[in-house]
Amino acid sequence: MRTATQADPQVLAQLAELGLEARTLPLDEEREGAAEERGFQGPAPQAIPESPHPLPRENPRALLAGTLAAISRGDAAALARTRRDPLSHPTLTEDDAADARRGFLSTAIRPYWSKVRQALDAGRVEVSVDGDVATVRLQTGGALGSVRLRMRKESDGWYLDQ
Repeated sequence: MRTATQADPQVLAQLAELGLEARTLPLDEEREGAAEERGFQGPAPQAIPESPHPLPRENPRALLAGTLAAISRGDAAALARTRRDPLSHPTLTEDDAADARRGFLSTAIRPYWSKVRQALDAGRVEVSVDGDVATVRLQTGGALGSVRLRMRKESDGWYLDQ
């Protein structure tokens, strides 16, 4: 095992000033179970129930309207499903719900979604579909100007892109 005695002389001097014995300090890469091997060993995120209000997915406008309704309800599970296809991601977890809360329900993001809602309600929306990809552009006005949301079509309908 290499020790700190093989380290930089300045580090050794600082250790000596602190009264630490340098030769007993193993370097990180030589510790048992180096960082790249240890990984994070915390508990797995718990599963959460699906929303009782499934999102409409028949077209991009329906998904956007359903997303805004889920925001109004504070429905983190439904909002997590705006991006997570149940075929490839069958179980929602606490992590998915936390991501949804950050992306849709946090205090910082609420003004953004409020502008999106106002533009949709006012009809200032343009949807272009190219195969399995859609772009929804909303003219929000003000400093935000316009918002562009990308969506993708999966087997069971439309989803927001990350």
